[in-house]
Amino acid sequence: MRRTMRPRVEEQYSNQGGSMKNVWRKATFVSTAMLLTVSAASAIQGSAGAASSKPTITCYPTDATQFNAAATGATKSTTAATCPAGYTATPYIDLSGKTLNIADQQGFYQLFWATGVQAHVIDPSKLGFSVHFDELAGPAIISSVINGADDMTPVVSGATWAEALDAGQQLKAVGVNQLVNPQNYWQVIVSPTAYAHGLKTPAKLAGKKIAFVGGQDSQYVVDRLLAKAKVSPTNYTFVNLPESSDLAALFSGSVDAIVASPVTAAEAIANGGKVIGNASGILSGYDPILMTPSEANNATKMAMVAAYLYDEAQIDHWILKNPAAFTNVIFQTFFSVQPSLNNALGQGLAAVLYQTGVNTFIPFSTKVMTQLDAEMQQLHTDGVLQNSPRIDGAVDYALTPELKVLAALVSAP
Repeated sequence: MRRTMRPRVEEQYSNQGGSMKNVWRKATFVSTAMLLTVSAASAIQGSAGAASSKPTITCYPTDATQFNAAATGATKSTTAATCPAGYTATPYIDLSGKTLNIADQQGFYQLFWATGVQAHVIDPSKLGFSVHFDELAGPAIISSVINGADDMTPVVSGATWAEALDAGQQLKAVGVNQLVNPQNYWQVIVSPTAYAHGLKTPAKLAGKKIAFVGGQDSQYVVDRLLAKAKVSPTNYTFVNLPESSDLAALFSGSVDAIVASPVTAAEAIANGGKVIGNASGILSGYDPILMTPSEANNATKMAMVAAYLYDEAQIDHWILKNPAAFTNVIFQTFFSVQPSLNNALGQGLAAVLYQTGVNTFIPFSTKVMTQLDAEMQQLHTDGVLQNSPRIDGAVDYALTPELKVLAALVSAP
């Protein structure tokens, strides 16, 4: 199954001209090569004014991209000595040849990105830069962003973010993804045999062998489920396995249960696995989109992040409105190429992905922060966080100009 998560979405495209003409309401995305100003001061480009003897300078929207062009307007000419507020004489910088590196979890976002391409919902050739996904898990996702190997990650939940902050790592949230069905993200699954022998509730996990990737939210889910069942959160044997090895371990009987994300859970269920618990009421469902402070202050990187998230939002809206078409694309593109899944099983797995995995980008709000803060406080109470929650200090409530416009565009009905 994990082989289906491996295709790399890494495209290189040429620069094209144009601008955004419509917002999301019209579902029309006239995109151009990503262009961005990175300075408010530059040499003035002079040209002869058609109606004036004074030299005319061309002014560009500050930090202009196809996203905030809708808010700031197109280029304008002026005979004044300087450009008006919100504009600069600095020409756009072509982002062609650049790459946005994204730390992904087991290829989850890569899968949805590729689906959007296959379904012709998005056209990466109009981005003007490449998108590359690194498939990672657990602490490796945080490390890859901290050490600069990847520019950002959209897959780390509030719990993992809090642990990183608790450890003193500097990470800045530039937005959040919201899982439409967050309770279905982390599934605690047992084999048909174990289920038949009575392993049907979280309380029955006491003393059992449970496999998951160490250092990520799956551990917190298990601990909280046991605590709710009046079982000591330490009363089980942890088996540290990547999700690609979980199913074999589960169905061979070497572990009693696994904690899996949607793709692995879908395959487990399709092969007879039984869900005995999930993350409902444990995790908020809000996944912060994280970057280092220096990367978040890099206008070029933020422009690429905004472009990527805008395309992701288009995919998400399309999935929600076209579940049957999405299921068919997922099946034809990723499951039918494997003989063992080229059947009703593969179709079922594709449908489960629709049921469990659709995300939406949203800006920070009081509601989001209240839920994240409540989750952080619970982590502290449970002993996961050694320090008192301090998540607010890492959040910039005023999102960057790129993401402000992005949020407005993707939230339009």
